[in-house]
Amino acid sequence: MGNSSGFCAINAIEFEVKFNSEVNESSAENPVNYTITGANLTGAAYELQADKKTVKITLTAANKLTANTAYLVEVKDVLNKDLTAMPESFAKAVVFTDSVKPTLGAVSYPSNATAKVSFSEPMAAIATTDVKVYDETGADVTNSTPGATALGLTASTAAGAKDVVLSLNGATANKTYTVKIFGAKDLSDNLAGTKTFTVTKTVVDEVKPTIANIAATSLDTFDVTFSEDIVGDAAGTAAQTPIEGFGMLKIDNGAAIELINGDAGIDSVVYDSTTKKLTVDLTTPLTPGAHVVSVYGYTDGSGNTQTTATSKALNFQADQTAPAFQSLSISQGNLLVTFDDADLQLGTETGGAGNEPILAGTRTLDNVEYAAAAWTTAATLYDPANTGKTNTVAIALPAGLANGKYSVTLAGNVVADQTGNANVAKVITFDYNGSVVSGKPVVVDDDSDATNGIDAGANFTAQAAGTPNEIVLKFNKDVTDATALNVSNYLVDGEVVFEKAVFVGDKRTVKLTLKQDAIDVSTSYPFTIQNVKAASGETMTAVEFNQAFVENVAPTITSAKLLAPNSLEVTFSENMKAASLTDNDDFEVLVDGVKHTTTLTASGTTNVYTIALGTALSATDLAKAVEIKVLDATDAVDATPENKLQGGVNVVVQK
Repeated sequence: MGNSSGFCAINAIEFEVKFNSEVNESSAENPVNYTITGANLTGAAYELQADKKTVKITLTAANKLTANTAYLVEVKDVLNKDLTAMPESFAKAVVFTDSVKPTLGAVSYPSNATAKVSFSEPMAAIATTDVKVYDETGADVTNSTPGATALGLTASTAAGAKDVVLSLNGATANKTYTVKIFGAKDLSDNLAGTKTFTVTKTVVDEVKPTIANIAATSLDTFDVTFSEDIVGDAAGTAAQTPIEGFGMLKIDNGAAIELINGDAGIDSVVYDSTTKKLTVDLTTPLTPGAHVVSVYGYTDGSGNTQTTATSKALNFQADQTAPAFQSLSISQGNLLVTFDDADLQLGTETGGAGNEPILAGTRTLDNVEYAAAAWTTAATLYDPANTGKTNTVAIALPAGLANGKYSVTLAGNVVADQTGNANVAKVITFDYNGSVVSGKPVVVDDDSDATNGIDAGANFTAQAAGTPNEIVLKFNKDVTDATALNVSNYLVDGEVVFEKAVFVGDKRTVKLTLKQDAIDVSTSYPFTIQNVKAASGETMTAVEFNQAFVENVAPTITSAKLLAPNSLEVTFSENMKAASLTDNDDFEVLVDGVKHTTTLTASGTTNVYTIALGTALSATDLAKAVEIKVLDATDAVDATPENKLQGGVNVVVQK
């Protein structure tokens, strides 16, 4: 990940991807940019946190992570805040562990008739029968039936929830009750133990909320501002608490409409608890002019519902505010221009003669001013996250654009809002240096897709039989000795695993030699290539992707035993290539440290081989220490991928 600092599992269904700088919200919350091999992300929620650097991903409880299990986390195509592309994707193998017992927080009172406690993490489902309420005498007074006399948990908490909300409808005001939660456990089956706390019903708020203002913002939208924070559920799911919807609406005293997403006439409702403002987006725009808007049936956090309608005559007019320029950047051959409207459409000035998106101006280089021609290149909506909405237009850089500081005019009507209000022309300035953009070295990949690893072929040689410790990769231009031959610039799973780097044939091709035993399992690992400089001085943009590596663990002799005076049995740590042993030039037998002069003939097929001695060991020999020695010059290798047997090793023969 271009500027990512990592991945952190909070619990079995919540985890965070952390970036080192602020990122674009729509791309950061796009599900297609995240993959966790071994986990099911169906139904997961993605939320960019307030720091704009952290994305919290919440799985459904049914798709929870399994403790003590390895997962491969991959993130790609998340954009920087300025909508420039990050230089590479992120991949990291992690093992999820969870042995921490959940804890219970303090009691709070969302309303007069409810008490709430929250566990420290998402929990397994808690049934109504798992929660008991006792009065001051110790008598069980639990009543889980919803209604006016309910006292306790009236509906099972769903798996994955943290909050336990208790009804106090049946409680006596100012009386203390003891509540016990039995058998609670988190999603990793860590037991919380019996949790005990007290609740008291205290009537503190009986004032109904009111409406401070209703204001029309366009023909199909208006805002309702409340006197206090209200509660509701925009999705309109009746099972959600505390209530569904945000009240009722009538327009011109017509049919009652529930303020819920998708109800008749409602496209969406969005509530901001900070400003206490509800934004209502109607499905069909109203006719321009005066309309009476009436709102009622909304509820505050204490359960006080305002049943009296507030009505206001509003003058609905079409939106006449044009998108305004905010910022620009250059990325991947485009001038990216960002506006203050989140839902742009293209205007008329989108490229071609007579419809230039960039009008003529000046270019300054080395204190000399030159004329800068208009651009006839195409302007397109920039929506890399494929959300269907964008606040940015991409204007392709003209071929052969000269270096310098530009002062040109962004044409009017390059973009417009959905009402048709077009942007106005504006002088913009930016610096352009084509050599900086194109001069960085990159790793050559035959399919130009680093996310799937470097493809073996003319530009990459993977580990192979005979050379299981070597890979060869190529850059697109000459690179420096100091950086390209620095093994710290090549990481596998975040570790320095190569012991040597050398150029092969030119200053673009690098052969890397793995440390022996560096790769213990054949699989794909995050492969990072970084800090390599071109001979011209530009430093590459670091890349990280999943690359297949083959284990390079050297086989060893695990045991040797005497079968007969003229026969030994040798067991290896893994299956061996028979032809590499049966050439009979890999071992010698030592008696009390002295070579036993004889011929040795090996036979076998898997990891167990018999060594026949041409001259049997005598009784005197057998009374002494007998060893089998692997010669330094051995050519014995394992069956695959032909890792060489470690030479210069003596193994005691058991008799």
